[in-house]
Amino acid sequence: MNAAAQRNVQVPLVDPVKNHVGASISDAYRSLIRFAINAKLPPKAVELEGIPRVSVFFPPALFAQISEIAELHQLSYQSTVAGLAIAGAEKIAEKNELVEQFKSDVPFRARPEQVLFYQSIMAGLSSSKIVVAEASTGAGKGRALMAAAIASAQNGKLPVIVAAPTIVVVNQLWAELQVLRTQDNMGPLISATILPGSADLADDVKLLEWANDPDFNQLDPAVTEWILKGGPHKANDAMAQVAKEQGITLCWMMSDLQEIATNFPSDDYVLTTNSEDKTTLSQSRELLAKIREAANRKDVDKNMNTVHAGADIILCTHAMLALGQMTKWVVLPQPKVLIVDEAHLLEETISRMNSQQISLFSISYRLSRFCRATGAGKGTVARDTQAKAKQFLRTCMEMSNNDIRQKLNDDPSKYDTVQKGLASLANMVKNKVFKSDPTIQKDMYSLLSGTANMMEKDRSKNSTHLQFSPDRRYPLISVGADTIGMQAGAIWKTVDGGAVLASATMYITDEYGNQKCDYVVRNLSIPLSRLDTPLPVVSSYIYTLPTLYLPKKENYAALSRPALKEREDPQVEKEWLKNIADVVAKNAKTCKGGTLVLTNSYDQIDEISTQLKEKYPEIAARVIVQVRKAKFSAAVNAFTLAHSNGVKPILIGLGPAWTGLNLSQDVSDPKKDTLLMDLVIACSPIGLNQTATMLRRIEQTNTSAIAKEGLLILKQGLGRLIRRDGVEGRRIWILDGRIWSDNWLKQFTGPAKRLLGKYKNVDYF
Repeated sequence: MNAAAQRNVQVPLVDPVKNHVGASISDAYRSLIRFAINAKLPPKAVELEGIPRVSVFFPPALFAQISEIAELHQLSYQSTVAGLAIAGAEKIAEKNELVEQFKSDVPFRARPEQVLFYQSIMAGLSSSKIVVAEASTGAGKGRALMAAAIASAQNGKLPVIVAAPTIVVVNQLWAELQVLRTQDNMGPLISATILPGSADLADDVKLLEWANDPDFNQLDPAVTEWILKGGPHKANDAMAQVAKEQGITLCWMMSDLQEIATNFPSDDYVLTTNSEDKTTLSQSRELLAKIREAANRKDVDKNMNTVHAGADIILCTHAMLALGQMTKWVVLPQPKVLIVDEAHLLEETISRMNSQQISLFSISYRLSRFCRATGAGKGTVARDTQAKAKQFLRTCMEMSNNDIRQKLNDDPSKYDTVQKGLASLANMVKNKVFKSDPTIQKDMYSLLSGTANMMEKDRSKNSTHLQFSPDRRYPLISVGADTIGMQAGAIWKTVDGGAVLASATMYITDEYGNQKCDYVVRNLSIPLSRLDTPLPVVSSYIYTLPTLYLPKKENYAALSRPALKEREDPQVEKEWLKNIADVVAKNAKTCKGGTLVLTNSYDQIDEISTQLKEKYPEIAARVIVQVRKAKFSAAVNAFTLAHSNGVKPILIGLGPAWTGLNLSQDVSDPKKDTLLMDLVIACSPIGLNQTATMLRRIEQTNTSAIAKEGLLILKQGLGRLIRRDGVEGRRIWILDGRIWSDNWLKQFTGPAKRLLGKYKNVDYF
């Protein structure tokens, strides 16, 4: 037996390892043993008879250390491994005992679930731990988190950074902060601000050029009028309140532009800034600089040390947090305490921020639009460039081999073809003929050349994936690191005052029935030495109020998404989506309010909405869809507006529709809240995360990572419906018949059925 084989050892599965909340069996064993060795603890005596064995890999150095200890104590290797793990677990339990006994006063009016949640996260923060905290949707998690932010700031741990996945959730947290300030008089002197990213603002310089161009400004008169008025922001939302507190006039918000636009390429006018941006006389740039100054302001103390003098609490998006780490805390102050809401989405955001993604369809489309706008004919540079982009798109499509995704690093020929194709396109779009459109000559060139250079220079450090939509029409090139361990690790080292990672879905059930957060912990590279895992706070009404509708056995096949090979025939997928639309339409006739239909692709959204509008004209006006190029908030606003006008809207969405969406009315009587009455799970959330790190996990674990990711998102989706006690008439419809199949993704279907089994009121359709 060679040395490498010897390090992969069959060892006893002792309880501290099996029941470790924050680590897999292998990670738990390695972590506990390292802790015991570093603490110079002798192995505990263990009775091994009857204990099952598991295979664990030990790195060479650790394997050698265990062998020395086994020889020193004249124990077998298995006894030493088990004894060290138990010794380490007992010592850690002693250290954590004070944390578990910690009970803080709750300085705000709180429900029982909020009391438990607040005390558990403050216990961890009191010891500067990294707390992985779960609370049911509707438990009041947001207010407890903002109370913890205020308490941390009052304790002098400044600044406190509070990060959420979207600006919509940031706005919700800001509202909770205002309630604590005004109703509970908690932290009235604590300063706070929201730090937007440049992507939240529109580029006023480019917009004014468009508005003054007679060839374009009449394409969307509403946008032209808004631009010429100075891009005003009229909504009294969180950003408006922040700006008012700081004496800033808010304008040029992308949310306003996207809400107004009907025939305007909003995405091409997002504000992009960097160190090389020398644009002057720009209101949107000045606005961003003023808001950042309020957050980032520095001062010098009596010892001539630079200290934070900006806002005590800073709310931002996950993307801004990732950008802060990437820029070594230039655009965002270095946090002393970090609070992350919807933390299960953080890893995906960090991965995206550290990756390059190119939609070849988008590039081809933008070049075609340029040619039409300028009248470029055959043989011109512009038309040749557009033809090159179209041919490159076809070349990538031919690489698909019926695969939804493939790693090009494993095929040097394809890798070189894509890299050279990107470099060639980059060279063509920087031609002076595109000077009139900086989104092509500058932005597109930067993206193409940057990705091509990344592929050429860092082939061993980065993974390049070629991905396709299910119908193979939209190739996407993704280049990025396989892991975000270094980036996430840098964040945890920074937050020496502690961190809270909160969500309604941090824990999933393992094969032994234990609630574990090891998947999230490993993805975010959280050091186990600082990990604190309080028990999830579960509101019983989540499972007692709604009625869960499951398909009858005879309907499984019709409501199951076709297998990958069967989808090669577009009619097969279309027939399945027709069946889904039929169920949605039937349910809509008896629904007492709004309906949310959750899918996992835009193609599904398009086909379901088409079927509903064509086959059921009586409900066509009720259908609202999430659109590829518009912010999700636009669809949510349309949904709430329709409901306020007496319509029972049907929103069909994916992505953010599964996570962090609050469709509830602010009414005192929960029985009168009819904004969202029906939740429809049309398709299990498999494959929504397509980041480079997720693709790497799939390579390493195959179905395990897919299943765990899907389970986290499924829990989030189910949490959209019940957000408080006392609501009535809520219904959940599970349409995906594959959950009851014996042949499909058992690591997902088993826990999914256990999750659905928690609901007390069940019926069948």
